[in-house]
Amino acid sequence: MSTANMDQIDVDVDDLQERLDQAAEELGGEAPEDEEEEDDTALLLSVGVLLTLLGVWELAAQQDWLSDNVLVGPTEIVDAFSILVTRPYFYENLWATLWVIFAGFVLASTAAILLAVGMSLSAWVRRGVYPVIVIGNVVPKVALIPLIIVTVGFGANARIIVVVMSAFFPVFLNTLSAMIDADVEGEKLLTSLGANRFQHLRLHKLPAGLPSIFAGLKVSLTVAFIAGVLSELLIRREGLGYLITVFRATLSVDMVFAVTVSVGLIGMAIFFGMEWLERHLVFWKNSQQNDSTPL
Repeated sequence: MSTANMDQIDVDVDDLQERLDQAAEELGGEAPEDEEEEDDTALLLSVGVLLTLLGVWELAAQQDWLSDNVLVGPTEIVDAFSILVTRPYFYENLWATLWVIFAGFVLASTAAILLAVGMSLSAWVRRGVYPVIVIGNVVPKVALIPLIIVTVGFGANARIIVVVMSAFFPVFLNTLSAMIDADVEGEKLLTSLGANRFQHLRLHKLPAGLPSIFAGLKVSLTVAFIAGVLSELLIRREGLGYLITVFRATLSVDMVFAVTVSVGLIGMAIFFGMEWLERHLVFWKNSQQNDSTPL
């Protein structure tokens, strides 16, 4: 081969490498300036809407448009919150709530994923069990609380059962859908390589279904938080929901709002913790979508 041909090949290789590097930068590099400006505008808009709502709320409280027994201003809530976080009973009840939510969420998620994976392996089992699970999901969980209390008493176990029943279905449904709707081409490839059923599950279905499973986990976590606090409002022994009933009985509206705000902040922190976990475990999703949050 002549020297001229060798030089031409080197030039083509260098040009190809340069194009590949440029494409990699475009895929994994920084967001364009237009997108960054849009993000900044959206953030400013969100902050502006929030401040406007708080301002109208404070004005309504200051002008006594509503009774103090119904609504208090944001400044009073901040003062009540600053008092609440200095009280030992707040942390005792906070731990009680978090324990119920965490235990119920873990039990519900584990059972839902295992059952969904097992049902995905057999269409016969799926046709028999799935309608029963759907019927159990549509039954109002609040209506079952008296029966649960009679069965297990007023302790934490009753509230955990309520959380498990409430948080089970979102994870189960998303996991089952992910297992059933796995990519057919990937299934064919593993079959051609002689993979068994367990290898299909471990190498293809579970990794491909993780985004859908995490979507179900985030919904389930939100439902678990709501169910945990709601159960404490009805099973009045301990927890943040119990604190709300105590302050409501004494007409301490500012403290009721303070506890409610703490519930919202804790729930938001837990939710975004799940978002962080998803971004680190389902890392291949980030190559197609820069941010898993819709904001």
